[in-house]
Amino acid sequence: MSINDYVTEFNANIDQLLSELELISKKLITDGLITNDPITHLNYYMNLCKTSRVLNQEILIESMSTYILKNEEFVKRISLKDKEYFNNFDFTTKTKRTNILELITCIRNIFNVLSSENQEIIFEYLQVLCTISFEYIKLKY
Repeated sequence: MSINDYVTEFNANIDQLLSELELISKKLITDGLITNDPITHLNYYMNLCKTSRVLNQEILIESMSTYILKNEEFVKRISLKDKEYFNNFDFTTKTKRTNILELITCIRNIFNVLSSENQEIIFEYLQVLCTISFEYIKLKY
C-alpha cells in the first residue's frame, strides 16, 4: 500500500468510528443513559475532521501518530483491550491539543456506559487505527 492508501484507510476508519459512536449515543440518549452532550461533541468532531482534511488529508493520521502512538504501552494495552488502562491513561502528558483531549474525553464518556459488545467494537477500531498509523509511519519515515 502507498502512503495515500494508508491515509485514505485511516480517514475512512475515523469517519466510521465517529458515525458508530453517534448512532450508539443516540440510542443511549433514548434509553436515558447519557445526555445530548456527546452527540453535540461528536458532531463537532465529525465536522472538524472533515474540514481539517480539506486542508491536509494527512492531518488526522499525523496527529494520532505524533500524540498517541509515541507511547508503546498505550498501543500494547489497546491491543489487549484493557478497559481500565484506556479509562485511566493520561493523554495530557502526550498532547496539549485541546481538540484531541476533548475528543478522547467524549469517547471515554460514551465508552463507560456501553455494553461489553460495543466496547469491543471501539477497541477494534482503535486497534485498526493504531495498525494503520504504524504502517504509515514505517512507510513515510
